[in-house]
Amino acid sequence: MQKSLLTIMADIIRSLPVKKFFLISILFSLASLHPVAFAQQRYLGLSMVNEGNWNNLKLIDQAHAVGCNAVFLSIQWGAIEGYISRSMKQQYGDDYNVWQMYDDQIAKARSLGMKIGINVAVSTGDNVTHSYSDRYGIDTGDGWLRDERILNVGYDGSEAVFQKYGGAINGVHVQFVMTSLAAQSTRDRIASFTQKVLQRYGHLQDTNELLYMDLIYTRQGEAEFEAGTDKYHYEQPLNLRDNNSLTDYSKPMRAGYRAWLAAKYEKIQSLNFVWGTNYHSFTEITPKRPSPDMFAQPDGADWYLYRTQVLKEVNDVFRNTVKSIDNRIKVISHHGSVFDKLSLGRSTFAFNEIASELDGIKINDDNNYDHRFAIDLLRTNLHGKLYINEAAFNASFGISNFISYATESYLHGAQMVSCMFFENLLSAGGGPAVKELADTWLTQPVATPAPANQDSFTLSGIIAQNGCVTNRNSYAGDCDAYKTWMAAHNGASGEPVNIFIQNDLKKDCQITLTGSPSAGSPRIGTPINLSSSCTGDCSRLTYRWELNGNVIGNTPNLTGVIVPSVPGPYTYSVTAGQGGCAKTYEMVVNATDVLPVTLVAFQAAARENEVVLSWSTADEANSSHFEIQRGANGTEWNVIGREQAAANSQVARNYGAVDPAPVAGSNFYRLRMVDRDSTFAFSKIVRVVFDSSALFTFYPNPAADHLQLTEAALRNAASVELLDQSGKAVLRAARPSAAISIGHLHTGMYVLQITGRDGVVMSRQVAIGR
Repeated sequence: MQKSLLTIMADIIRSLPVKKFFLISILFSLASLHPVAFAQQRYLGLSMVNEGNWNNLKLIDQAHAVGCNAVFLSIQWGAIEGYISRSMKQQYGDDYNVWQMYDDQIAKARSLGMKIGINVAVSTGDNVTHSYSDRYGIDTGDGWLRDERILNVGYDGSEAVFQKYGGAINGVHVQFVMTSLAAQSTRDRIASFTQKVLQRYGHLQDTNELLYMDLIYTRQGEAEFEAGTDKYHYEQPLNLRDNNSLTDYSKPMRAGYRAWLAAKYEKIQSLNFVWGTNYHSFTEITPKRPSPDMFAQPDGADWYLYRTQVLKEVNDVFRNTVKSIDNRIKVISHHGSVFDKLSLGRSTFAFNEIASELDGIKINDDNNYDHRFAIDLLRTNLHGKLYINEAAFNASFGISNFISYATESYLHGAQMVSCMFFENLLSAGGGPAVKELADTWLTQPVATPAPANQDSFTLSGIIAQNGCVTNRNSYAGDCDAYKTWMAAHNGASGEPVNIFIQNDLKKDCQITLTGSPSAGSPRIGTPINLSSSCTGDCSRLTYRWELNGNVIGNTPNLTGVIVPSVPGPYTYSVTAGQGGCAKTYEMVVNATDVLPVTLVAFQAAARENEVVLSWSTADEANSSHFEIQRGANGTEWNVIGREQAAANSQVARNYGAVDPAPVAGSNFYRLRMVDRDSTFAFSKIVRVVFDSSALFTFYPNPAADHLQLTEAALRNAASVELLDQSGKAVLRAARPSAAISIGHLHTGMYVLQITGRDGVVMSRQVAIGR
């Protein structure tokens, strides 16, 4: 219903007064279905870009004559500080007032009772850069450094500095140039120039004549990332114009991105966990290059979020500067669109976050966009703020198109609308239509719609679909955001609705991760345990343990991790996360080859059929015990005893132990010195050799009724067997005693075979006779 009424209005705008009155009455009834009224004036504005040096005072008179009550003018940095100011002073003398054009325009508007909106433009037209240079350009005539200028990168991977032809000023060709939004020099320029503008025109707030101030810097007179560059590589044209390249890949932007990533992830391991990469440092990272899916995947999402943050930061610099001078002034953002195909590269889909600290927003809708959707989108996501819609009059769309744009914007909650190329609208005969538009809307206070329906869409969704077309007559293949809005709009019988944007790219990482090793200073080559602890939303987490960039485990806790064999500090890290959220905790383990105690001496000596061990320490710190180990070959060891350590001592201490059952041949001994934190170290190895005969003694031989084993042989024996001449065991004792009964055996020659506790088998012939 609403659509048909607007179409009728466009078609009969010059028809009989009775018809006009009937139509206007219907429109007011429609707009007031569920309004919340404010005593706030609506505005219909004339937009003045002011890229030249002509003041267009006549156009202001003409706009006022057809009902416009506001002038939205841009104040150019270049006209005050840059090449244009120098050119004008060269032409008219050093005393030339560089503010004169703006003074005249504002004075004219005030004399007609029109309010003022000020766009502060901090880019410029530069004559020096309109010359041959390589693709990376030169410093500008105003001293803007080449390395701080915006850098374009093409879909083909090529690069060139940003600049676009800006026409001729006083007969001199200039290039439109701008420095990176991430450069501190840019932000300083924003603050200093804004202060100068306010010093001259801040008084308009005192007389309630200043509607708003905003910041602009693109070739289109908006505030977003640029697309395309006209730069040549010397005389060679580059295929980077229009939408063949995107910005900004300058040094300040790259450095800022790395710093932003470091602040977000804190540790490079967390970024690698989320991105699926293997960077060693944040300094290695570069932004994703332009491609059809450049903002897809976690690394693309982060690049988009950072770009959004940069747009917000420069707006906040502007806002803080204005508010520090006069907190009453309304400060708004200014974009071309916040939903169309160009918005992808311009990075304005998250406009609500860019303007979250501001008082409102201004957009420049294209003529064929659905302005109902545009204003509903602004009003929903920047609730209770100022909404301005601006369109450039295009004769091919006709006068009715401009009237529909303004009417729909007002109906859906815009307090102000504006027209660029207003002179073309008047030349096309649009004066009467504009007058009727003004008479219809400007005589009524703003009414904020109270939507009866609402829905939402995701930021990732509109990015993946490269924005929207918003063709109200054919939208089956359009973006989900527009189709969702249209369904809600139709469900509300054509009334304004709320359409929320959900920023699903941001991840609220509500976890805290800590970790600890079982030993802070373990001995090289020894095992340690690594444990982690999580607080917060710890469900469904996955884990990754790393040492020097190498993955060593994927569970919350690790056991038996072997410490590297070279002494020194080693950083173990544990990363846990899920769904784009990750946290990393690092712990340093100092691998040492220092013994847990200072061992002065360790000795072993044979004494009869035993081995006496002795050792002494000069210093002990946190020592637990000594483990005495014996082996037959120096590689395989058995524990044969344990002695308690002194714990902490700084005086000489002596220890001793006895091996009562050494084996025949070589006996190797070592100490395992264990700390209270379970770390340990080994002493040197000492060796004692026993003759087998000394450990394999029995009597009598020949024997009649029994064999008697010596104490040394018995201590070392694990089993005893007596074999006949055929090798058959005629006697076997798993637990031998000192006396072995043989009276039941036949006389003859036998073999006594003793298997030692160390597995060594010794044999000797025995004669049995009676």
